[in-house]
Amino acid sequence: MPNRKEVPSPCHCLNLRRAAQSVTALYEASLRDSHLSLAQFSILRYLRRLGPASVSELATAMGLDRTTLVRTLKPLEAGGLALDLAAPGSRNRQLGLTAQGRERLEQAMAGWQRAQERMAAALAPEDWARYTGLLQVLQGLKP
Repeated sequence: MPNRKEVPSPCHCLNLRRAAQSVTALYEASLRDSHLSLAQFSILRYLRRLGPASVSELATAMGLDRTTLVRTLKPLEAGGLALDLAAPGSRNRQLGLTAQGRERLEQAMAGWQRAQERMAAALAPEDWARYTGLLQVLQGLKP
């Protein structure tokens, strides 16, 4: 993990990447007991929220490219946490959670909540609205 006493870089991208690394490490550590990565946890949450969804629908909802999503889905399917609910022979996959996937997600929620609380404690309440708004602006930047 990078030294947090580093002088901020003049490069906005580098500063944002450093912050993202720290936040990701915090969430990954909080989810360790669930044996889910942050990406896997996020997929399970979206599947719970969306219900059965195609790979394209899930990728769009999560803001991921399909290749990354499919690669992250493979261990979830192999582990019996997610499955394809489409009729045999169907060309379009319909992904859903299994009972085991719902259970694992519920177990992981406690770790996720701890990470959320650590994040909330890191900034003053009035800074959170600004932070969220600024992230939305940055997410809207296009090349």
